Amino acid sequence: RLLVIGDSCVDRWTVGPATRVNPEAPTLVIEPGEVREGPGGAAAVAFIAAGLGVDVHLLTAIGSDAAGERLQAMFSRPSVMLIGRSHEKTTIKHRVCAESNGHGLQQ
Repeated sequence: RLLVIGDSCVDRWTVGPATRVNPEAPTLVIEPGEVREGPGGAAAVAFIAAGLGVDVHLLTAIGSDAAGERLQAMFSRPSVMLIGRSHEKTTIKHRVCAESNGHGLQQ
């Protein structure tokens, strides 16, 4: 058994092609495309441990909002018991990534 205690969040990636370089700063301009989500923070640790067959209890606070519902739905496995709800919003870590000619991602 494993008890994971810590902050959890939803990891969100927006992936799309880089259309050009911003003329005002050395950054790429990304055309939004596919959006991916997964568990982040302590939730990612619990998710990975459950995938290895460990009986996991996750003690964390997630909000009573749409992101919190999605995070809770990611833990539909019987080996993960999610403990904790909050009246605060669930943290979302959002990354925007450029496709790299189909050979990976650039952040």
